[in-house]
Amino acid sequence: MQSYQAKSQLQGNDGGVMFWSCITAEGPGYGTTIIEDAINSGLFVDISKTSLNDTLEHFGKTPSDVRIQQDIATPHTSGITKRWFTDNGFNLDKIMDWPPKAPILIPLNMSGIS
Repeated sequence: MQSYQAKSQLQGNDGGVMFWSCITAEGPGYGTTIIEDAINSGLFVDISKTSLNDTLEHFGKTPSDVRIQQDIATPHTSGITKRWFTDNGFNLDKIMDWPPKAPILIPLNMSGIS
């Protein structure tokens, strides 16, 4: 990767806003969330209860229909989160973990969303 292909980003407790969304084969995710603080497992589960479930409902999918690709940040992989996924019908074998900030997880500029 060349320097002109990446945008520098400050991460940590220095403030900022985090935007959560998802992309499906049928189109962009239905729900979005803006967070003004660091995300933890409880907040990620709350986002999943609304935004992820709203997206599945919008596209007529059930948790057992989908594969999820997410980075390995602690809120995504904690016991609390795994338990929520299992309790709500998601198959943990269909959740693919990727390195944090992997470019393949950031397809927004290729999907027509800017």
